[in-house]
Amino acid sequence: MKVLFLIGSIGDYHTARLNDAQRRLVQANVEFRVLVMNRKSSDYLHRDAGHSGCDAPASGWRYVAQERAQFKRPILLARLFREIVREKPDMIVTIGYNFPYSIVGLIYRWLARRTKIVFCADSKFDDGVRRPGRELLKARLACLYDGAIVAGRRQRQYFQFLGIPAERIHVGYDVVDNSRFTTAAAAARVRPSELRAQMGLPERYIVCVSRLVARKRVDKVIDAYARSRATAIGVSLLIIGAGELEASLRERCERLGIARYVVFKGLVPNQDMPVYLSLANFMMLLSDYDQWGLCLNEALACGTPVLCSDGCGAAHELVRHGENGFVTDGTDADIDRGVAILLDDEKLSALRRNFPWNLDDWNLQRFSENVLNFVNGFSKCK
Repeated sequence: MKVLFLIGSIGDYHTARLNDAQRRLVQANVEFRVLVMNRKSSDYLHRDAGHSGCDAPASGWRYVAQERAQFKRPILLARLFREIVREKPDMIVTIGYNFPYSIVGLIYRWLARRTKIVFCADSKFDDGVRRPGRELLKARLACLYDGAIVAGRRQRQYFQFLGIPAERIHVGYDVVDNSRFTTAAAAARVRPSELRAQMGLPERYIVCVSRLVARKRVDKVIDAYARSRATAIGVSLLIIGAGELEASLRERCERLGIARYVVFKGLVPNQDMPVYLSLANFMMLLSDYDQWGLCLNEALACGTPVLCSDGCGAAHELVRHGENGFVTDGTDADIDRGVAILLDDEKLSALRRNFPWNLDDWNLQRFSENVLNFVNGFSKCK
C-alpha cells in the first residue's frame, strides 16, 4: 500500500503533521510519499519550516517546482500528473479539495480507478458569504472524493451538507505538535526574567497572535483591552503579526490613550512562539470568523488559557468554555466578562491547574490515525 500526499507549499504545521503521519504509516508497513507544488510560498513567510527549528521534511518528499510559482499553470500541473503516474499511489491525500493540484489528483483517481482519494479541509458554514451556485459546484466536486479529514464538528457538518456521508468524514486535521510547545514552554518558565529582557517582553501581558486584517478583528481586542482594568494592574497587550491594518491599529491605540501599554511585535519565528505564549497571562482571538485558529492550539499547549470568539472553528471543541478559557459571542459585554475573569489572578490560576486540559484529543497522533484508518478501510475494500 502506498499513500501519496499532495500539498501546495510547506509550513511548520504541515511538516509536523506529515512527519508524524509518515512515522505512523511506516510502522504499519505503508509506503509514504509527498509531492509539494512549490518550495517557497508567501503563505508561510513567518512560519518557514526551514528556519523554525521544526523537524525537516523526511525522505520521500519531492518538490514539483523549485521556486515560488503559480501552480495553476498548465505545464506545472502536467508535471504534477506525471509525478503521480510515476508514484502509482493506492491512496492520495490532498490538502484542500478545490485547488488545481487537488483536481489533478482527483483526475488521476478517476482514471486509475483502483486509487482512492481523500482531502483535508477546515471550511465551515460561517466562513464569509455563501453563494448557492458556488456551493452547488463545491458539493458536486467534494462528492467525487472518497473521504475527508476535517478540523472539527462544524467542518464535518458543512461537508455533510455538501453531500459527503458522515461515515466518510473523520475529525482531527488542525493539530499541532503539542509536546514541542509544552516542553519549550516549561523551559521558558524556568527563566522568565532572562527571556523577558532578551525578547523585550512586558512583565505581564495579554497576547494576540493574528494577521492584521479586517476579519481578524484585532481592533476588538484593542478596544476590549482599553475597557478593562488591565492598564491599572500593570498588564500590557502584546500583538504578534503583521498586515495592512497595522498603521490604523496603532492610531487606534493612540486615540484610546493606551499606546504605551501596547507592543506591536510584528512577525516572529515559530521556534520563539512558546516563549511569547507561555509567559503571557492569556491569549485573545476575536475574529469574525476563523476556519480553526491554530494559535489557540499553540497557546493551550503552552499552558496558557484563551479567550476566543464563537467564529473560531476551535471554539467549543479545542477551547472549552470555563475549562481552558472562554468562548465569547462577540458582544462587548460578553468579551468584557471573559477578560475580567482572566485578569483575576485566582481564577486564572484555577484554569491553569487543570492543564493539560483536553490536549490529548487534539494531537498529531489523531491526524495520523485518521489517515491510517482510511488506509485500512480502503484496503479491506480491495
